[in-house]
Amino acid sequence: MNGVTIREWNPSAVVRMVERNNRANMEALGKELIEKIREQMVNTPRDPSKAFWSKELGAMHIPSAEGEYPAIMTKQLYDSLEYRVVGDTLQIGVGLDTPGEEGYAVYLEYGWTSAGGQFHARPYLRTSVFFNEDLIKKHLGIV
Repeated sequence: MNGVTIREWNPSAVVRMVERNNRANMEALGKELIEKIREQMVNTPRDPSKAFWSKELGAMHIPSAEGEYPAIMTKQLYDSLEYRVVGDTLQIGVGLDTPGEEGYAVYLEYGWTSAGGQFHARPYLRTSVFFNEDLIKKHLGIV
């Protein structure tokens, strides 16, 4: 157990030790998953034929395609990604402490707008969980 020696059996102390270890693993996993999502946002190849001039950026922008990780335009989503551990649950997303702040991040993930319109999803959270299954299992001690 990470170099820990149990000298006397104390079930509640063991439970606290396991909880601390699991929390540390969950914290490390959250941090690593956020890094992986950001890496994919930066490194996913884009189709240069789709580039357009962005007034907002004052530069050319190559958007993401359906099903890809979102392309970085303003860096708002990139900078807003966060995680937290609540009990035995790891939460990853945007606006975790301020409901309603997730806005565009949710629209990208699921492909719908606040006005009820549809556009093609860019599922970065669900995709990251799928592509990082081995990493998740490692941090949770499943493998």
